[in-house]
Amino acid sequence: MTKNNWASFNKAIKIIGYIAIASLFIITTFYYPQLPDTIPIHFNIKGEPDGFGSKNTIWVMPFIALGCFLLINFLNKSPHLLNIPVKITEENKEYQYRLISKSILVFNCITTIFLFYINLSIIKFVLGESVGMGTFSVIIYLVSIILGMAYYFYLSFNEKKLKK
Repeated sequence: MTKNNWASFNKAIKIIGYIAIASLFIITTFYYPQLPDTIPIHFNIKGEPDGFGSKNTIWVMPFIALGCFLLINFLNKSPHLLNIPVKITEENKEYQYRLISKSILVFNCITTIFLFYINLSIIKFVLGESVGMGTFSVIIYLVSIILGMAYYFYLSFNEKKLKK
């Protein structure tokens, strides 16, 4: 992948993340007045609510998502601070730093979209538009993170083979 392709990909992922963050705040702001004073804040393995809180807790998810997104974007600018599973040398430094940068931006974007989904699911449940939060979405999220990490490790440890 050329430098321009890496940069374009990273920029596209960041834009998707920013759109997800903005959408999270917009949706929450739009539906907030319609929410009852008490809303579910936790769901059991069956997707049924088993914890409740003030409707103000609906704002926790957007701010957690924003904080994590900004922190990871900040850390992404200093890849040498990250724990990379291969020894960094002058020969592999550029490739490894680009790879970890790309990977954490993708994970960040996936997590932001998942947090958006959780907040939207809570809102839809409270408004009677859904019966709860399904476990399938959590499984999809976990599988995507695990497969993404496996792919990152594969690329990271097989750099020389992939360059041939």
